[in-house]
Amino acid sequence: MITMTKTYVRTMALCLDKLIKEGYTEVFKFVDNLLINIRSNKSYPPERFKVVNFLRFVGVKDPKESATLYILETDDGLKGTFDGTLESKLAS
Repeated sequence: MITMTKTYVRTMALCLDKLIKEGYTEVFKFVDNLLINIRSNKSYPPERFKVVNFLRFVGVKDPKESATLYILETDDGLKGTFDGTLESKLAS
């Protein structure tokens, strides 16, 4: 289980650096209810991956600058992240 302490959850960039060091190197997106690995284009239906944790970042000056980072693992051993904030902005 990934645990983040206040010392490195200050920014999403710092958090991503920490996650990459822990092996969460893949980047995912969602298309038509499937998790897609950006690098390989392999798709995963919901029963083939789990959300290990998620982190929410709130803009200090503007709460609209919030972000949510999901930490994911697939059933074939891939570990990575999904930026839910970017995805919602692309959909609008």
